[in-house]
Amino acid sequence: MSTSQPPTITLYFLQASRSIRTAWLLELLSLPYTLKFSPRIDRFKAAPAEFKSASGNPLGKFPTLHDSSTDLTIHESGAITEYLLSQYDNDNTQAQGHVQGQGQAQVSEQKRQGSGLELAGRTTPERAQILTWIHASEATFMLHALAILYATWNLPSTFIAANSSTIDAMSAGMSLNVQKDLDWLESELSDGREWLVGGRVTAADVMMQASVDFIFAREFGTKGVDVGKRWARTSEWLERCKRDEAYKRAVERSGYTLWPEE
Repeated sequence: MSTSQPPTITLYFLQASRSIRTAWLLELLSLPYTLKFSPRIDRFKAAPAEFKSASGNPLGKFPTLHDSSTDLTIHESGAITEYLLSQYDNDNTQAQGHVQGQGQAQVSEQKRQGSGLELAGRTTPERAQILTWIHASEATFMLHALAILYATWNLPSTFIAANSSTIDAMSAGMSLNVQKDLDWLESELSDGREWLVGGRVTAADVMMQASVDFIFAREFGTKGVDVGKRWARTSEWLERCKRDEAYKRAVERSGYTLWPEE
């Protein structure tokens, strides 16, 4: 990988967020990048106002990625994933051969810096499966898990205490969706595969790992369930993701954790 030029990619990384997906993918692609890191306010609350403003994201959400080689700022981890794959996964058949405003030689050099791991898939069926997991990670898994959190997010503690049985019943009902999602993932892994698609780490694992880790760690939809028993293969896959060398580099560089210290 050439290091003669400064990184064109800047990743705005908020602690305890989906930003780990983008950092992991950048490490897998062997792409140099500048990391702009911020802790959350009071461990689990929003990002500082100045960090939101600096990112250029109109909603102040993270990850946010800026690529000066294309003069693009991309929001949403799924969109960032698809952008990086199309732009830099040099063996990916979806990769673009030219970028407006750049010479062909410069684009070709950037693609040679990529990993060639075909993280978006080698065949049309693989690409379709990977896209399914990319979108399911947010539109299914995180949607159902966060519904449980948001349902009581702004309720006064006195209201929660006075209506605990109703809230518990509501949460239990919404938990069924999360558990069905995890059952689907478990069934996909039941054939003994190590990774979700193609026998190797792909963007499917990158996107899904953060969702499942969040669900298990925060017990959104899984409270009272022995996750290691009911979703044994999923739990093994999750730990396998965390042992991936590129993932470990992303964690070490960013200091990522779902449980920031006080």
